Amino acid sequence: MTESASDRSPAIAAGIGLACFAFSLHTLNDTIIKWVSGTYQIHQIILIGSGAGFTFFATVVVATGSLGRMRTQRLGLHILRALVALAGGFGAYYAYSKLPLADAYALIFAGPLFVTALSVPVLREQVGWRRWSAVLVGFLGIVVMLRPGSSAFEPAALGAVLGALGYAVTVLMVRRLGLTESPFSYGIFGNLVSLIVTGALCVPFGFVMPPLGDLALMCGGAALAAFGFLCMVAAYRRAPAAIVAPFQYTQMLWGTLTGYVIWRHVPDTVTLIGAAIVAASGLYVLHRETRRRRPTTAPVPESAG
Repeated sequence: MTESASDRSPAIAAGIGLACFAFSLHTLNDTIIKWVSGTYQIHQIILIGSGAGFTFFATVVVATGSLGRMRTQRLGLHILRALVALAGGFGAYYAYSKLPLADAYALIFAGPLFVTALSVPVLREQVGWRRWSAVLVGFLGIVVMLRPGSSAFEPAALGAVLGALGYAVTVLMVRRLGLTESPFSYGIFGNLVSLIVTGALCVPFGFVMPPLGDLALMCGGAALAAFGFLCMVAAYRRAPAAIVAPFQYTQMLWGTLTGYVIWRHVPDTVTLIGAAIVAASGLYVLHRETRRRRPTTAPVPESAG
């Protein structure tokens, strides 16, 4: 017996609500990162956030009795995924420190376009001319926002592009890891690798112990992002990816709102045009993907760590 649309509507509504809540938590963490980035180096911010994220996931694993689900036969791929995510994180955090949050998001949201483009060489997937056209148009939107050769060009924008690329590669690696891995394993292994690498970077680049207020702020933001990750997993279990994924663009609204309230940042016309091109291209790619095959699962969304 098939499940009717009316039977599924409460679950779908719950999935949408969880996704929107998760994206708001991620934006809150990104806002905290931007706030403290003028005081602390990026490797230190990531180190503290990774420590808080690791503690959060480890606590959840122990509390839920999920320790046995942490076993993996693909530890090398987990480590590689974590390193790629860390590189993307450095790029995104640098962009947050220099750009208005909404401007950084507009570029980072090119991630789904990179996923489509890279799925051909990495996963040997077939991409039709319609999706390739949408990807190319989306990349044109990126160029519009980067403004190469213009006096308005901001090098930090390349950090946001690196963040989008890192996101895309990690999503593809999650697909390669498959459904056998526990959602907790991504948070545990990712944050642990990040802790080791950024801890090592403190030796040559230093570490400044933040006062209790700043430390609590950074740890709290990372814990909220980790909780947002679990909310996203729950959202994808309750509603189809084709319905949940577009709500990621609500982060543009949250980013614009927090950027204006705290820093009085307002995206300029060029950024809005480029962001609209990227968003429209990403949504069209998702639409074509949904029509091409009905997805049964979605890639686990990346946590901040």
